[in-house]
Amino acid sequence: MKNDTDEYVEPYAPYYLVSKQTGEFTPLPLTVSRIKHTWIRQQTSETHYRQMGLPFTPLIRNGEELFISDLACDTIHAFSGGKFLPLMVIRGADDGDRVWLLNKTTRYSFLSVMDVGKEEEFKYDYKIIGIDHKTGEIFRTNFWNADFAEGDAQGYVWFNPVAKNLPAESAVTAYPALSLVDWRDAGKLRGRLAEVVAGMKEDDNPVLMFVKFSL
Repeated sequence: MKNDTDEYVEPYAPYYLVSKQTGEFTPLPLTVSRIKHTWIRQQTSETHYRQMGLPFTPLIRNGEELFISDLACDTIHAFSGGKFLPLMVIRGADDGDRVWLLNKTTRYSFLSVMDVGKEEEFKYDYKIIGIDHKTGEIFRTNFWNADFAEGDAQGYVWFNPVAKNLPAESAVTAYPALSLVDWRDAGKLRGRLAEVVAGMKEDDNPVLMFVKFSL
């Protein structure tokens, strides 16, 4: 895959603190000189291309802790207790890779790793890497909703990356009503989710699933 969506720019600070008392903007000590965009693109002809966006946000929270995981940086930073410190260094990614922090709890970090360097094909390899900060274990993982039948692809849980104001040790995902009604009618739901969806209509509000991680 030809990925020509990155660009070099004059170094600048993209992240600021804003004082609630004075309104003053203070840049965080993090600068970038290369923008790695949140989409991947394949040129199919001189005038056409295919494009896919990534479920990415550079800002992740764990209660009062804030983490910055910018695709342009090889370091994930943490801002906690008024201090801005490096959390972890990720391996030097080439033009075909995207690595970002998916979710962070006190005990665990979960990284999204996407290889988009497949030539001639609009394909990608995606995996989630977990880090247990208590034991030091590094492992590959996925998240599964037990309210779906085992092996059903809809059971994989994708955390909502834009949900910021959550308690510590938690995450959230949303299920559209239209999809839930289709899955219910196809007999794919069970457990608590099946009970919630039993009386839903296609134009109802989405169902939010709150996930709590144990320490």
